[in-house]
Amino acid sequence: MKSVFMLSLLMISGLGAEWQRFVGSSDAPIVPDKKVMKSDSLGVYIRTTVFGFTEEDTTIDNKTFKRVEIPGELVEQAYQDTAPAGKPQIPYVRLLIAVPDSAEFDIEVNTYGSTQLDDYLVYPMPLVVFEDTDGVVYYTEVYT
Repeated sequence: MKSVFMLSLLMISGLGAEWQRFVGSSDAPIVPDKKVMKSDSLGVYIRTTVFGFTEEDTTIDNKTFKRVEIPGELVEQAYQDTAPAGKPQIPYVRLLIAVPDSAEFDIEVNTYGSTQLDDYLVYPMPLVVFEDTDGVVYYTEVYT
């Protein structure tokens, strides 16, 4: 069960994304807020607020999936020979924190709210394959 979609089809299908809000009153996509609340010799406290996500219906092999993205953030991709192609493509919020080599640290995540979504068939992670045709490099997404 393989389907190959070209980049142009993906660009056209991106026009119908719908904003699903968690927090706030904005009906337009908002990037997550990442704020350092406190930083001292005892620790660094960072508050991250995710306001919502965009979703779009994408049909592959006659099944309709929800393609979910968080504005300004990444979704995991599978390139060439790397797994996990076929698993749900979940967006994530990233934050780079520099830690000196001599420091020891523990990470603790406190969740202050959650939203449960029912009846979501999440878009499968495609295998991204780069191809060169007459000097033009493009990629295709292969679904399994």
